[in-house]
Amino acid sequence: MKKYFALFAGLLLIITSVSFTQTWDYTYRITYNSGNSHEIKAAVDSSHVLHTVWCDNSPGNYEIFYKNAEGGGSGGWSSTVRLTWNQNLSCMPSIIADNNGHIHIVYSDDKSSQFDLYHIKTTDEGASWSTITRLTWTTGQTYGPYLFMSPVNNWIRLVYYDFTFGNAECFFKRGTQ
Repeated sequence: MKKYFALFAGLLLIITSVSFTQTWDYTYRITYNSGNSHEIKAAVDSSHVLHTVWCDNSPGNYEIFYKNAEGGGSGGWSSTVRLTWNQNLSCMPSIIADNNGHIHIVYSDDKSSQFDLYHIKTTDEGASWSTITRLTWTTGQTYGPYLFMSPVNNWIRLVYYDFTFGNAECFFKRGTQ
C-alpha cells in the first residue's frame, strides 16, 4: 500500500509541476535612448493593450515617458511619448487602466520646489493626454505613488508616503473615474 501511495504522490508531484510551469517568450526592448530609463511600471487594459510608463534622464533631467503595445505586449510598440517637460525631477510613476479603458498615471515631481504628486490621463490609448493635475500640496516631500482600483465601485485609489510630519507617513487618496 505504501508503495502505491508513494507512486501516486510522485506522479501527482510531476503532473502538478508540469501544469504550473511558466514559460516566457522573447524579451522586447522598450527604450532606445542615451540616458538611463528606470522605474518602469505597466498596466493592461480590457482591449489587451499593454501600457508602460517610466522615468528617463535623456533630456538632461528625469522626465516621465509612455509607450504602449497591442496584444498585451506581443504586438507592435507605439512611439515613445514624453509626458513631462520640467526643469526639475519627475519620477516614481504609477499606472492603472480603469474599467472605462482610460489610462491614469500619477508621479512625483519637484516642479514646485518640493516633491508633490501629479496626475495625467488618456482616454484614447495615449493619442492625447489630459492637462496635468496636482494632487498634493504638502509642506513635506511626497513620494511613492501606487494606483489601484476599488472592486466595489471602480473608483481609483492612491496610496503614497510623505515627510510633512518629519518622518515618512503613509497616506490614502480616493478619486473617481
